[in-house]
Order: sequence, then structure tokens, then C-alpha cells
Amino acid sequence: MQELIPRLQDLLAVYNMQNSPMDLVFFSDCIQHLGRIARILRQQRGNAMLVGVGGSGRRSMAMFAASFNRIHTFQIEITKSYSEKDWHENIRELLRKCALEEETTQFLFSDTQIVQESFLEDINNLLNSGEIPNLFLPEEKVAINDELADRAKAAGVPQTREAIYAYFVQLCRERLHIVLAFSPVGDSFRDRCRQFPSIINCATIDWYNAWPGDALYSVAFRKYEEKADELDIRNDLEVLSHASVNLHMKVIDESVNFYEELRRKNYVTPTSYLALVKVFLTELKNQRDKIPVQIKKYSDGLTRLEQTNIIVEQLKKNLETLQPEIEESERATQQMVVELQEKDKIAKEKEKQVAGEAQEA
Repeated sequence: MQELIPRLQDLLAVYNMQNSPMDLVFFSDCIQHLGRIARILRQQRGNAMLVGVGGSGRRSMAMFAASFNRIHTFQIEITKSYSEKDWHENIRELLRKCALEEETTQFLFSDTQIVQESFLEDINNLLNSGEIPNLFLPEEKVAINDELADRAKAAGVPQTREAIYAYFVQLCRERLHIVLAFSPVGDSFRDRCRQFPSIINCATIDWYNAWPGDALYSVAFRKYEEKADELDIRNDLEVLSHASVNLHMKVIDESVNFYEELRRKNYVTPTSYLALVKVFLTELKNQRDKIPVQIKKYSDGLTRLEQTNIIVEQLKKNLETLQPEIEESERATQQMVVELQEKDKIAKEKEKQVAGEAQEA
């Protein structure tokens, strides 16, 4: 197992250079699932049913397993206006790619892409017989027959329209691998398995159980390690990883108690675990960004207080130096007040004297 991990990491690096990057952590369960899918895809008419909750890595591992088997992955793109007509056009394109272009293809389809239940009926027919009734118009069948006529003749197929079209269906079945990614949560999965039995009978089931503790630890350690230098948590990787695992397992245990007490289920998925790690890293980064700003703010405040204290001390010294002058000025002011009072008294007496003389006159 340890020798296999570096090889898988090299293959993942090659995949990421050619496609949208995926971030996979190769713990034991992941490698086992990859091995199962790879073996299924290497078998002729090998189809798979990947059963697990969202975020368990079903689609990522299917695409990765197909890549190192040199198998093209075909997926549909669901839009608001996606209809049954678009679905049939996509299926026609897929079958032409397999039979006419001789390209071994993995058709990856998940339950979140089921816009109409008729989609599953078509997949059921593909798994069971290799064709969908009335999928191709008569003129399209004629074009297919004309394109395959030479190859069919070389393969010893009778040169009749029915035989050549049957040869087309045979090529489709041999080069097409249908991989379904379904979630077991709720009643829909059970009902669909009953209504469309070929998705079970004609496919190998790979059940994705809850991630074990070592997987949770490996994923958390990898995520924290990527941000270790940026957030300065290199010495705390093990502690943080174990704490994340304990939190996740605790929520799972409490979810069981929640169901037993209230009969309401709380699903704890790998996606929620990844969200936990991501939220922690995001909040840690936010706090690391905030703390220097707050430290600078407090430092600036302390600097201003120190400057203010220096100014106050200088003012005190200046006040002490000027104190004698202030006292002398105060004494001069008091003397001036006394003189002014005396002059005011003399002025009032003269005013009375002048007023008396005026009355006598």
C-alpha cells in the first residue's frame, strides 16, 4: 500500500495537468475503491453502481480511475432548460462516440442529474439490452449503417440493415461503461432499484461507507499541512487533525442520540467534515489578519499616550520655571487693583464735590 501511494500521486499530477485539478488524499479505503472501479472498467461491459452519501468521493474516484485506464469520461451538463430532447441528443452522441469513433467511454451519471425518471428508464435499457428503443430516427440509422458497413463486413457481419445495426449495438455495449453515483439517503434509491432492476442486476455495486478515523485524520492533516507555513501551524498539525476527527465523530454520536430521542436524522457526510476543516482554516486566517491590525491600533494608542505624557511633563517643567514670574505678576496685579480702588474712591469724592458746588450755584 505504501509503495502504491507515490505512484497514484504521480498519476494524479498527470491528471491534474490535463483536466480540472482534483485534490485527493489516498488513504486505505480510497485506494480500495479506486482498485474496484479500475477492475470494473477493465472488464468488457463492466458497469458500476457507486453507492454513498454526497462528498464521499464517488465521482472523483470514478474519473481518476478512468483516466489511468485511458478511458474517456462522458458527463451531461444539467441546465434549467435541460429536457428529454437534450438527454436523447447526449445519449446519441455518446453511442456514436463509442461505436463509430471506437472510443472506450465511461458514462458517469449521478442521481442529482435525474431531471426526469425517464432518464433512468433509458439507462435501464442501455444496461439490459445496450440500446434505447426509438432513440435514432430512420435516417440516422441509415447513416450509421452506411458508416459501419465496411467494418461490419470485415467482421463477418451479414450486410443487412438489421445485422449492421445489431453490430452497432454490440460495439456500444463493448466500449461503453455506465457508472452510476447514487446516494442511499431517503426512499428514492430504494424505489428506483425496484422500478429499474437493471441498474442493480447489470452493474457491480461499490458501497461507500463512512470514512474511518485514519481517513479523516489523513484528510485533515493534508488540508492543514497545505496552509501550515502561511498560518504558522506547522507544530500543531497533529493536534489540529486529531481535534477535527474528534469533533466529527462526536457530531456523529450526537446525531444517533438525536435520532433516538426525536426520530429525526441528521446526516454527517464527508462534505460536512471538509467544510469543518475549511471553516477552521478560514477563521484562523481571518483572526491572524485581524490581530496584527488590532496590535497596531493599540500600539499607536500607546505611542500617542506616551507622547502626551512627555508633553504634559514638559508643560509641568515650564510651569515650575515660570512660577516666580507668575507670582510676581500676581503681586503686581494685586497692587494695581489696590491703586485702582484708591483712584476710584478719589474720583467718586471729586464727583460728589462737583455735584455739591453745582447745587449751591
